[in-house]
Amino acid sequence: MMLMEILLIDSILRSILVGSLFTLIGIGVTQTVAVTKIFNFAHGELVTIGAYVACLITKFIYYPLNLPIAIISSFIVPALIILLIDEVVFKPLTRKGATSLMLMVASFAVSLGLRYSLYIITTSQRLLTIMSEISLRTIYTIGDGRITNLFLWAVPVTLASVLLLEFLFLSTKSGKAMRAVAENVSLARATGINVDYIRRLTWIISGGLAGIAGAFWSIYTQTNPEIGWVILLRGFAASTVGGYYSFFGTIVGGYLVGLSENLIMDLINRFFGISIMYKPVLTFALMISFLLFKPTGLVLEDVNLAKILKKIYLYWGK
Repeated sequence: MMLMEILLIDSILRSILVGSLFTLIGIGVTQTVAVTKIFNFAHGELVTIGAYVACLITKFIYYPLNLPIAIISSFIVPALIILLIDEVVFKPLTRKGATSLMLMVASFAVSLGLRYSLYIITTSQRLLTIMSEISLRTIYTIGDGRITNLFLWAVPVTLASVLLLEFLFLSTKSGKAMRAVAENVSLARATGINVDYIRRLTWIISGGLAGIAGAFWSIYTQTNPEIGWVILLRGFAASTVGGYYSFFGTIVGGYLVGLSENLIMDLINRFFGISIMYKPVLTFALMISFLLFKPTGLVLEDVNLAKILKKIYLYWGK
């Protein structure tokens, strides 16, 4: 097999893996902005908390239950934390007439508070930098491309999360109410929608998905209090591609970021000798390009992912 084919296979597999994680983070960013109108900079710390929770779970619970329990726990803990933050910080500010800019600044302050609290707690417990007890293992190989145990968990969990959210948004009363609140919160409240309930549901989804992404990221690399802040750029980039409002546009954005930082960066490294350390530059370039030339993002609200997957399944099943 030619070197270029090997490079492409491995890069594409890595793009799909990390693109799935960026999608989970980006969906949380998009839902938060759409429903609460808050650009939540503390979202990255929810990823970090999810990673730490997963690492600790895997230290005390063993295979085969360690990863499923870690995923569930990493959903619950960040979701509860962001609900508490909303009640203590964001809701009181909103009642006092805080603008979106003020709320964004407040979220940045919350982000710093959470991050340095993590520094204090993890340093005192000698957990500043830890690794998950679940190690990356190659399950299948395609050429020199590796399909790992993490790939076989992260990609299906992301797909299942996306399909469940699609069902929620398109087929349930709560999902339709969430879309109504995103369109016009005052009108939604006037029609009898429980806006506070929708807001809490949004935070649960956002915080939970961030935590799941953190759980998977803890297997991909080591965990420290900075990882969420570093990954947050990718989540915002994915959300930018979706225009901060499009669910399906954000999914496309997550995988575009994954492709740019892996496949495209590997090709640039191969042909031009530029170090892969500069791959965040491609994410910045993607964000700036959309903000300059397509600020509304990719509006793909007519997409039905379940129907698309069914057609693909029927086609390949022939």
